[in-house]
Amino acid sequence: MGVSFAFLRAIFFLLVISIPNSLQLQFTSIRSSRSAFQFTAKANDIMEQSVSETSKISTQDNTKKLQELLSQTFSFVQISKNTINGSLAILDEVSSRVHNKMQEADGIVDIKSIGNSNENDVCTKKSIAVAGLLRALLYHYGFKRGKGRKALLYSIEPLLLDPINTADIHQSEAKILAITLLITSLAFTNNTDEKLDEEEEFRSTSRAAVSGLLPSGRYQNKKHKLGDNENNFSISEENIPIIQSMNHFGTAASKNMLRLVIDSPGDNYIDLHILTSYIRAFVSDTSPLMSIASQVIRNQLHLREDNIFNENSPRPQVTKVDAAAALNLAAEVAPWSEMPPRLLVDVSLSMNLQHAAERICISAVQSSNTSQDELHEAVQSLIDGTSENHQYRQADAYSTEFYDYGGKSRFAEARFIHACDTICKVIVKRQFPIIERQVERVDKAFERIQKDHIINEEAPLRNGPIEIREFALLQLRESNLHDVAHRLASLWEMEYIYDEKDVEKYIQARKSRYLQWENIFQRDTVIPEEISCPKELRSQVEEMMQTCHKGDCIGFDVEWADDIPGAALLQLSTVSFAILVDIPKLIESTEGCEALHDTIGKIFKGEYKCKDSELHIVPNIVGFSCREDLKRLSESSKQSKVSWFETDDIKCFRDIKPLLSEENEKLKHLGLSRICEFYFEKPLDKSEQCSLWSRRPLSESQRIYAALDAWAVAALWTKLEQ
Repeated sequence: MGVSFAFLRAIFFLLVISIPNSLQLQFTSIRSSRSAFQFTAKANDIMEQSVSETSKISTQDNTKKLQELLSQTFSFVQISKNTINGSLAILDEVSSRVHNKMQEADGIVDIKSIGNSNENDVCTKKSIAVAGLLRALLYHYGFKRGKGRKALLYSIEPLLLDPINTADIHQSEAKILAITLLITSLAFTNNTDEKLDEEEEFRSTSRAAVSGLLPSGRYQNKKHKLGDNENNFSISEENIPIIQSMNHFGTAASKNMLRLVIDSPGDNYIDLHILTSYIRAFVSDTSPLMSIASQVIRNQLHLREDNIFNENSPRPQVTKVDAAAALNLAAEVAPWSEMPPRLLVDVSLSMNLQHAAERICISAVQSSNTSQDELHEAVQSLIDGTSENHQYRQADAYSTEFYDYGGKSRFAEARFIHACDTICKVIVKRQFPIIERQVERVDKAFERIQKDHIINEEAPLRNGPIEIREFALLQLRESNLHDVAHRLASLWEMEYIYDEKDVEKYIQARKSRYLQWENIFQRDTVIPEEISCPKELRSQVEEMMQTCHKGDCIGFDVEWADDIPGAALLQLSTVSFAILVDIPKLIESTEGCEALHDTIGKIFKGEYKCKDSELHIVPNIVGFSCREDLKRLSESSKQSKVSWFETDDIKCFRDIKPLLSEENEKLKHLGLSRICEFYFEKPLDKSEQCSLWSRRPLSESQRIYAALDAWAVAALWTKLEQ
């Protein structure tokens, strides 16, 4: 038998006034440091500690706010008296089980004493109290330990929804009501900058409790895979009413929590991780949440309404924790009719939240609200961004996983670059059989795209199977492994060139295909060596800056290696002068760090002044898709004896890639090599892209490749200026 909307709302609103102050401790209890009480502490000590913390962290206003939230959540849901009574009984049972697990604790008040005259009025009070008890239980046993997990699962057994007794719909609804009230209480906290470690531990404990309560919690180790769209319960005639009740309760609770995030961005805080987990378990149709969820996501990530994201434009700082929470919410609600998925993929990659970017793409694939063009753009952005970060293996995996959703156009290139990277590494380790397997993988990739009749003008590889073989033989030749190269060449029915005359012919053939050093710089310009001496760095930077005029730019690029944290090499170049900076060697000494600070650091800050010159020329520092480059420089600076580079201090930096995309839409998804072919009629030779940049000295071909990469950026900037 149901109760009317007005009657139910009036009853629940009474709790705002009638809740005792002594109960306010329950929803934020145990906020104190773990050091203040060990896991062996008595439960009554824990509860007493929470009383003292209440005055500082949980104000009466916050308690009322939570009470209002719980009341509003169910103000328009028809709840029968049997359901409410069932929820009260379940909460009492959970409380008793917590007491049984904490028998050594003296003086814990049983929640049955929280009023017993009006069932409706005490339902949410008891849920807040039980939420506090579950936190106390996890603190007592340790929420990261097996004992804590077992104690939690024992205590919440009366709430478990799987399996459901479909014969008793009221009992199932009572469980759903009790779980929703508990999770709302656990999700609500106070957002404060004080005692951040304690605040984070408090949230971690709440999340651990929620993981036990939800069918999709961590204790079931449920993972999201492409194509995995299972419901928590099988759909049959018997449990359709239960699923409808779950969605009805879940939508109401989720809407109100999202609304609180928007209306109270200051002190009151809803843990979006908990809210997302709740939506995943109890909301089967997220369409009613899309509009308000998109507002929350924009607010949390400080995104513009025009759906344009530029990571170089100034915006308020967002922590990775808060960003991950908002992105996970987006992946669950899938508000792609309100905002394009590529926007959030770009945000994820800019904050190195690659897993979140993948989840956004999976969500876009599974959603019916995503247009094909938007889906393909999101997937291609994920693959391109991962490849630009030199995560070639992952880019290859993404292009395979999302092959039918935009990955086709990136599939062959991602497989090719991954193979090149692997071949360079296995040659060093003398694991030559892997070379054959990598070549075979590239062959299969090109067979697949030819079978699918994929013709992509953006693809930089015309004949991948031949190029990967040439690349492998070239790397073997440079390592003087002629016997291995000759064997593989015979296997591939290719001619292996290893005498000087034939090698020269091969080099000349490649020179005719790619941009070359002598075609760009004056013939007497020496190919730069890597600079490892502080005095030489100062001298070379001064000479380079003397060539700059007003409006000029300096192109930069960074190479890195798996065995070197930070940057392995920094390249700087104008259109006529290039230098290579050996970052790992220079940061070994204080003198080297000071030289980097006085040269590289000041150039990026726009503060470098040439000697014997009254003019202060501030050239533009330009990179190409250089988010990871800047990150690597910053990492190297942090490892140095003297800090010389901070990303927050960069004042005259520009990323040329979005500017080129604005200039010509066809260039939007092209790499630097193909853009050079568009403007200069020849591409860059990228055969050294995956070489070992930690090796010293660098080979001549490595130095040419590095210098031309930086030159290309400066030359493209000049083209745009013209």
